[in-house]
Amino acid sequence: MKKLLMPLMLISLIGCGSTLNEMGGIGILETNIDRLDGATEVTITATPMHNFEGDVATTRLGASWESEYPDKVFLRLTSASSVKQSDTYVSFESMEVSISGDIRTLILNRTLHNSGGYNSVTRDIYTNSSTSVLLDYDYFKLMVTNPTTKIRVNTTNWFEDIDFKKETNGIGADLAKASLKKFITEVDNKM
Repeated sequence: MKKLLMPLMLISLIGCGSTLNEMGGIGILETNIDRLDGATEVTITATPMHNFEGDVATTRLGASWESEYPDKVFLRLTSASSVKQSDTYVSFESMEVSISGDIRTLILNRTLHNSGGYNSVTRDIYTNSSTSVLLDYDYFKLMVTNPTTKIRVNTTNWFEDIDFKKETNGIGADLAKASLKKFITEVDNKM
């Protein structure tokens, strides 16, 4: 009986990964059409990544694209935390991207900080830090699809190296690379 129960539990957990992401607002792909000018906007909400140790990275990636500027895309970086954690707010400075050994340093926009809510049970305030960088769509596409891409996110207090080869975590939930590939497919269909 135990031999049968373990595989069933594992299969059920794998299916839950993507469902949990959607429930948490992670990796949600949306397409909207502006009522005023008819422009199309495609967005994907920030999705986690893993560092090279296999832990969930502090930084999450999302993106947005508009048909008015089809050759550009905003890459969005966020970091969620809480007042009880040591890095309540993160100030992003730059992001280094290595594609097949070609390293580019991307200067990020000003970091925005906000508090997302209060948990009265744990008496904790949730915080969010976010920024973005405008990229050429072709470079963004190369960054996401190239199997050798490595990312380093630099903040005022630390840096974080991202294992950008991983597409899913241990329970089958999409990581940023898989979500951004879905985003690219949707954008390519709108061009």
